[in-house]
Amino acid sequence: MDPYARSVSRRNPPTRGAPAVGLFEQDFAVEPRFAIVGEPHWRVQLRGAAGLYRQMPAAEDLSAVFGNPRLPTSRALHTVVGAAVKFTKTLSLDVTAFFTRSNRLAMRSPVDSPLPAQALAPIGSGRSYGAQLLLRQEMFKGLFGWVAYTIMRSERQNGPDAPVRLSDYDQTHILTAVLAYALPRGFEVSGRFRYATGFPRTPVVGAYHDSTFDRFQPVFGAHDSTRIPAFVQLDLRVGKRFDIARTHLDIFLEVLNAWNRKNAEEIAYSPDFAARDYIRGFPVLPAFGLQWEF
Repeated sequence: MDPYARSVSRRNPPTRGAPAVGLFEQDFAVEPRFAIVGEPHWRVQLRGAAGLYRQMPAAEDLSAVFGNPRLPTSRALHTVVGAAVKFTKTLSLDVTAFFTRSNRLAMRSPVDSPLPAQALAPIGSGRSYGAQLLLRQEMFKGLFGWVAYTIMRSERQNGPDAPVRLSDYDQTHILTAVLAYALPRGFEVSGRFRYATGFPRTPVVGAYHDSTFDRFQPVFGAHDSTRIPAFVQLDLRVGKRFDIARTHLDIFLEVLNAWNRKNAEEIAYSPDFAARDYIRGFPVLPAFGLQWEF
């Protein structure tokens, strides 16, 4: 049973017609969750889980100007089923399938001219479903690593009668691989490879000049009908451990984005929307550090 509380004031940012002072709300929610694990054989583990969850609205959605201070908590049902198989004592394969359904999500009000502090309404719903495979090698003769692949789909619906669309955070494919090897004399080398489908975005297909404000206004295409390019990155690491009395000192050098790939993080348009480019992440980045355990 989780408590929820919020305090909202209309003073930031100030605007005419907003609620006079604000509000303070608190409530409790019973969120039952259930999980079961079975081991029919020492090599096989079966599991399943289901539960109800709630989440407070984002702080920016509670704005009296841009959102709605009275948005309720969103709700979701999570279900998971999975199985794990041990091929050896150190090598295992884990398969997990998941499905979530959520409602009372904050969406833009369908009213053309919503009342003050009602720009958003809790009318959205969504669902996410997919599966993940995890092949894991525990430490064996100095070798450790794992490969995880997730295929999924995340959808949203802006209202009861609205069409189903992709979520702004949908990622169809996610692949992560980690490999590490312990060398003699406390040295260790490792690498990490990551691939992820880019987030969906709504493209700008045209523009017109707004003479009232002397600026160009975009004309949007179908909602979330394009994507940011895929994210791909390789990180490398070498480290050395020193045993000092009863403490351990680790010194390491990391090279992030070793391929120097210019991963796109967001789409950016020119002022007249005639050209577009991407906001890109950091280039190759070496980093030196240490960790002392005592």
